[in-house]
This record gives sequence, structure tokens and C-alpha cells, in this order.
Amino acid sequence: MPYIIDQVRTWEHEQVKVCSILIENNEIRRIEPSLNNLKFVRMDGRGYYLTPGLVFFDQTLHRHNNFHEFKREVTSGMLERGCTTIVHIVDILYERETLVKLKEHRRKLLNAPIDYVFVIRIPLKKLTPSLIRSCKKWNIPALILTINSHEELTKMPWGWIKESLFPRPICLIPEINTSSNYSLIEKEWKNTVQGFRLLSSEKPVKERTPLSKDLLMKLGLYPERGVIHQGARVTYNLYRWANKSDLVEEIDIVDYDNHIPEIIVHNGIVMKAGERFYFQPGQGQEIQNVYPGRFQMYIPSIMK
Repeated sequence: MPYIIDQVRTWEHEQVKVCSILIENNEIRRIEPSLNNLKFVRMDGRGYYLTPGLVFFDQTLHRHNNFHEFKREVTSGMLERGCTTIVHIVDILYERETLVKLKEHRRKLLNAPIDYVFVIRIPLKKLTPSLIRSCKKWNIPALILTINSHEELTKMPWGWIKESLFPRPICLIPEINTSSNYSLIEKEWKNTVQGFRLLSSEKPVKERTPLSKDLLMKLGLYPERGVIHQGARVTYNLYRWANKSDLVEEIDIVDYDNHIPEIIVHNGIVMKAGERFYFQPGQGQEIQNVYPGRFQMYIPSIMK
């Protein structure tokens, strides 16, 4: 049944606007300043902030062999905070074990009620052109590279790595595993990825923290994830807005660490309403056919 969320404040990547949203057949059909000319069921959105479903990194869900533990972890650690997509980390030490580990983690996430995509974490010194080519074949959008020393960075054959990443790149994400020379390693990483023009995150990522628009682009998840737009699938969070004033200038910031969504809808299905969660085992799907950096490369020319 079509419905309108009327005069709701949308919050995306620190930008706020007030609009009305028409939803029909699991699709956002229209986003306008006003939809008063349409005669559909309406929800008064003036007391809410609406955000896209959030995307989190995760490295622990596969450890839960018990369904009830898995359900509790997903509900309290992710759904309760508005996460509707997981970027799940698969640890490997050797290239030959990659496919086996992927199959194992894929099996563990079969009961996930929200969508997921896999990324690989591997020691930097184990990174090879062969592994990169395999990850492309398996639709892996990112490699998290564990860095243990400044020397590791300087000894890598970055020219070969760059060649293997062409023409379809994979996002490289650093994870610095030492406090010794941390700033030096961070600076060297930044200089390296910029010098070789590699698709990358310049800093490590935090688990269970909403991904930025920039990183969503680099992972190839944007604009299917992390944005409310016409034609998109219906996935959103509604947060109660404490300030009841109608003044648009008074902008409240959604604190994702402390604010819990009142309503969570994922792919047209209500996952939370009020205090009640609706856990749908297996409702989540693995995200495939991602294209890392597909919009990232066009941003500079658009901004000029």
C-alpha cells in the first residue's frame, strides 16, 4: 500500500532538509518539499529524523555458532543502532585459504536479517597480484592490510600492485598493528597511495561505526546504500526528534552512538517498531557485483 512520510527531516552525511516522501511497492517514488496534492495514507514525520540504513564493519558475527547468540549480537550490536548492511571482515594468512574461509563465513551469515558484503584482511607482506586478481573474481570490494612496521610499507612492490588493480580497482584499507612509529607509518601509507594513485582509505576504519559517504563510494556501495533518493529501495531509520520546534534552522545532530531508531525498515520490511524487533532469519542477502570507486573517480571533474 502506498504511503507518505510527511514533512520529515532527512539526515544524510551531516546535511539536513525537510521533505515529504512517497513510498510504493518497496520503492521511494518521490521526494518533494510537499506532497499535499496526493491522497495517500500519511505518517506525520514532523517529530522524526529520517536517515538511510547505516553500514557497519564487523569482524565477529561468524564466531557465534549458536543461533540465539547470533540473533542477540545482530539485534543489540547492529539493528538497535540502525545498521542494515554489514561489511564483514574475513581474516586470511595465505592466499590458498581464501576461498575456503569465504565459504565458511558465508555459511555463518546465512541467517542474517540484514544485507552483507565480504572484505578480506591479510598481512601487508602477504599481499600479491595473484590475490588481488582472485579477489576481483570473487567480487571482494576491499582488502584490509595489516601493517606491522614502516619497513614493510617501503619494501612492497607497489608498481606491481598498481598494475594488478587496473582496470577494476579494489579499495585498500590500512590497519596499523603497532604503536611504534605509528604517525610515520600513517604518513608513509598516505604518501604511497597518493603517489601510486591507488583507491584507498587513508586511515584505518572503526568497527560498528557508520561508514562515511566517501568510503561507501570507494567500496562501491554508494548510491545503493547510505543515501535516500528517488528510485531507491525502501531502507531507512526513523529517530525521534526531541526538539518540537518547526524552525528548520534549529538542526539537531543524530548521535548514532546514543540515539536508537524508533522505526527501522529494511528493503520494505519493518525490522523494529517502538521497543519491538522483528528478526527475520535469512532475509539479508549477500551484496554482489559491486564496483569499487565507480563514482569516486568522477568527483574531481564534477567539483571543478
